[in-house]
Amino acid sequence: MSAIESFKYHAKTKGLSWKFTLPHEEEMPTHAELALPEEGGFVSSTVERYNFRDIIMFDRAVAFASGSFCPRTNCFDSTASVMIEGLNILNMVTADRVVGRIASSHGKDGSEPTINPTGTYFENLRIAGYKVEADLAVDTFTELDTHSGVVNTLQHEDPEIHNTVLPHVFATDDAGGVSCTLVRSLQGLGRQIFQSGHVIRIRDFGVLRLAELHISPRKRSLSMLQFQLGSTPAGAGQAGDTEGNGSGN
Repeated sequence: MSAIESFKYHAKTKGLSWKFTLPHEEEMPTHAELALPEEGGFVSSTVERYNFRDIIMFDRAVAFASGSFCPRTNCFDSTASVMIEGLNILNMVTADRVVGRIASSHGKDGSEPTINPTGTYFENLRIAGYKVEADLAVDTFTELDTHSGVVNTLQHEDPEIHNTVLPHVFATDDAGGVSCTLVRSLQGLGRQIFQSGHVIRIRDFGVLRLAELHISPRKRSLSMLQFQLGSTPAGAGQAGDTEGNGSGN
């Protein structure tokens, strides 16, 4: 561990993006997309009232990213946040708000960065007409705000300890990355809707994946809603994506 002399900030957002394949192929531009300059500062983006052929629409998408050095804590801090209001996907998935947020802090002493998702949530999420209460483990992954903290908990000998993380994890990779979901539980789904953890399958509509978080040694990325439409129209997209980290020399 060596002290950081110079720092490159990294924080970015993607509010909403999608591509349709049926009845014809069409790709839409990404809304509320931005990236923080390496030198830090503040950037923001707002998109008002978007409607694509009454298939996907939203009232407002707001994103911002910021980065600066804090003399009080001696840390390089950054935040990436995106909010989508009035989201409507084919009248099957609606939400008053979808908010994704990643905040990171890199100590000037070169210690392992802390990165957490505090402030992430769904408000009035409805799926196929059912109001869904999504209990997100934002508290768990804010407490376990380092990569080593997550990995050590996952590998802990005490089942009571490693089970605080294990049910959330659905993949790992050779580079030390951990793919998980913030979803602790979902309440309110209709009986005809199939649910497996954070993955929801709806007949004659498609598949939804909620609040996926990828944790690597020095970065976290969050995708609040991913959708794969298998009926017509068919296609795929995502909403509420944020990412945060940084690198020092």
